[in-house]
Amino acid sequence: MGDFYTEKMVKRKAGERELAPAAGLAAAALISAYIALSNLLGVLLVIIFVGLCVIAVRRSRIEYEYLFINGDLDIDKIINRSSRKTVFSMNVSELELLAPEGNRELERYGNARMLDFSSNQPAFKRYVLVAGRKGELYRVVFEPGEELVEGFFLMAPRKVLH
Repeated sequence: MGDFYTEKMVKRKAGERELAPAAGLAAAALISAYIALSNLLGVLLVIIFVGLCVIAVRRSRIEYEYLFINGDLDIDKIINRSSRKTVFSMNVSELELLAPEGNRELERYGNARMLDFSSNQPAFKRYVLVAGRKGELYRVVFEPGEELVEGFFLMAPRKVLH
C-alpha cells in the first residue's frame, strides 16, 4: 500500500471574538485623541492604542492547515500568514468517530472538550472528529473536504460516517 498524503487550507472568517479586542482598542484610541486636544499625554496614548489596534487586527487573520499523512492528522494555526503553531495532532488509532456536523451519533460525545478549527462560515460542510487523547475526549470541528474524509475512511472504515 502506498503512502496517503493530503492537505487543505481553510481561512477563518473573523468573528466577534476575534475582532472585539481591535474594536476596544479603536475606541480607546478615539478617547485618547479627544484627550490629546488638551495635553501631550493624549498624543502618546493615541500612538500606543493605534499600534495595538493594528496588531490586534493582524492577529485576527487566521488560517488552518489540515495535513493528513498515513493516518496522522496535524492541524496548524497560521496567524497573519507569518506565525504557525500546531494546535492539534492525532493518529487514526485515537479516532472514535468522524461524522458530518449534526449527525445523531455525535450526541453520545456531548461531554467531550470542543475545539473549533473551521472557517466559521456556514456555507462550507463541517465535520466533527471525536478522538481520545491522553485520557481526555475531544470533539474537533473542522472542514476536511472529501479527500481527507476518504483518507480517514481508508484507515478506519467503521469509524467514519458520510
